[in-house]
Amino acid sequence: MVITPAAVIERIGTYELGNILAGRVEGDINTLALVALAEGADTSSFTAEELAVAQAALDRLVLAIDAATRLINGYVAKRHPAGLSPSEIANSPLPDIALVLVKYELMVTTDEDTRNNHKAAMAQLRDISSGALSLGADDPAKPSDTRLVVVGGNSRFDWGGFGL
Repeated sequence: MVITPAAVIERIGTYELGNILAGRVEGDINTLALVALAEGADTSSFTAEELAVAQAALDRLVLAIDAATRLINGYVAKRHPAGLSPSEIANSPLPDIALVLVKYELMVTTDEDTRNNHKAAMAQLRDISSGALSLGADDPAKPSDTRLVVVGGNSRFDWGGFGL
């Protein structure tokens, strides 16, 4: 599983990520400096203090990405011991799951939506591991024996008063 700090910043957004990371580092985060560091861009326009705080925030982000990656790999390895190609990852729910896990890992305190998203992401990982959720056309997901059958039934309700 590969996810970059730049991808996390892009998907979560600099404003929200800056607010999340503010509880994890000392000092005010210049999110433009954070983006520049994450993308390997020119940082000469930032002060040493701005870069130090942004680097501390980036370090926390990398730790959260590493934790999410290890967790995802642990679930996916059961059915994909050789790993997945970048295109298989991109065309699966894994990038979205990773973002939820990274955000959850970074937050000092979580709100109900974040906790619910985390629970849903973990359920998806369990489903991927068990084969209930496919990662794409080449995924050896277990075929489902469950069939949905809809049949009409005899109602005991008198529908006569409704013009039926």
